[in-house]
Amino acid sequence: MKRLNSAGGVVLATMLGIVSIYFQTMHDLIAVWLNHANPTYSHGVLVLLSAVYFFYRIWGSAEHTLQAGVWVPVALLLLAAVSWAMFRSVHVQLLQYLALLTIIFLGLAVIIGLRSALRFWFPFVLMITALPVWEILGPALQTITTVSVDHLLDLSGIIAVREGFFISIASGVFEISPGCSGIRYLVAAIAIALIYGQINGMRIRYWMMYVLAAVLMSVIMNIIRVYVVVVAGYLTNMQHYFVTTDHVMLGWILFAVSMGAFLFASSRYLPDYCFEQQGVPAGPSSADLRQQDGALQIIGRGGIALVAALAGPGLVWLLAVPAHADLQSSQLSYPMQLGQWRARPDLTPDWQPAVAAGDLHIQMRYESATGRQIDLYYGYFLRQQQGHEAISDLNRVADHKSWLQQDGGTREIDIGRGSFMVPESLLQNDHGGQRLVWKWYGVNGIWSADALEAKLHELVSLLRGRAGTSLVIVSAIKQGDEGQQAIVADLRDFSRIVVPRFAAAFAGILDK
Repeated sequence: MKRLNSAGGVVLATMLGIVSIYFQTMHDLIAVWLNHANPTYSHGVLVLLSAVYFFYRIWGSAEHTLQAGVWVPVALLLLAAVSWAMFRSVHVQLLQYLALLTIIFLGLAVIIGLRSALRFWFPFVLMITALPVWEILGPALQTITTVSVDHLLDLSGIIAVREGFFISIASGVFEISPGCSGIRYLVAAIAIALIYGQINGMRIRYWMMYVLAAVLMSVIMNIIRVYVVVVAGYLTNMQHYFVTTDHVMLGWILFAVSMGAFLFASSRYLPDYCFEQQGVPAGPSSADLRQQDGALQIIGRGGIALVAALAGPGLVWLLAVPAHADLQSSQLSYPMQLGQWRARPDLTPDWQPAVAAGDLHIQMRYESATGRQIDLYYGYFLRQQQGHEAISDLNRVADHKSWLQQDGGTREIDIGRGSFMVPESLLQNDHGGQRLVWKWYGVNGIWSADALEAKLHELVSLLRGRAGTSLVIVSAIKQGDEGQQAIVADLRDFSRIVVPRFAAAFAGILDK
């Protein structure tokens, strides 16, 4: 191993070069941080600045060595770049962010060696708290919050009925939406706990326990926040400021008080054996930065890292969907009569899914011989891009305005090529009307309702030179007091008979 000298400029130039190569992904991430409509990750800019600061401190804390053996980190960098290209091609944005962070770390490893690069693990771990990958915890946090608030209301003597993520009291109904799950407070608590442990030199084992304690604190705080809002609505007949105007600020006030008390208790009561040193020394080693030995080798490694990083965008260019003639939904010749199902273009559905419009799409109501009415949305997405894709959390069966989800589950269906499970949603409007909704995807003749499985089928299809994904949503109106089994039977019959014919009709347009 050689003593590492004058590498700071090369490392900085390499990292900036990688960010430039992956500019679009970095641009998308910054847009998430600055999205005022969803401020969950508004702390992202502060986390980035903190990560840069700690990187600088670690760089100056000791002399580094230039390790032999550059090809292992280069191979890992190429693998990360190819992974990014795969995620980019099938529009999995969250994994793109993780891949970019990995690519930047491996670019550092190419320059100074993998073992030396591991000294900088903390800034990269801290950056994960600024990546929008935490929504996976949303359903669990919603469940914990909803159940806990329901129990607190019961202990308070307030009569409440819990259905899914809805809590009904005498004054009204509260929905514990994903935004009320407490993810924003949980992620902020993790970031603060990580920074506290780094500054104070906390031992890894106790550091992990400390982060878990911060997570528990944030979850309890969010439960208290939601409970306060519900009680305020109960006492004021839904007229309180927290109910009618804003309850997010209440959350941040409670979080600031809770985290302040948490940090104060940490500084006063954590025993000395939790710490191994008094933080990381600040400032670069000037003697280390002035020497010039091995400068050409360092610059060469930086160049290799940039060339390897180019593999990602290059592969995306190779996998790009070729230009296609303009697609017009008016070209679609939909079937008017299939079995007992007859198209009713004269009827306008009172429900529409909240989805991005496909390159080809149609919504049509069908009616059976017995009078059952079923609405079909069929969208075909060929030129997909972020925000305009078939498989996305943004595509929802309810607009949460005129229709709200009351219950959910899964149902097994078979429309050819084997059975599969679809998510089932029971929606209700302001007038008490209800409808049952199913949603699934089609990729190259394969049907699936699982987003990850469908994304994998998309990737395989893309590698074979085929592109395009279908989004299928069927919805049946619940008539009177009829049971769900009758609706399910008609939805299965409709899906088996009608949906494959629409798939064939869409394929016919694409083959022209």
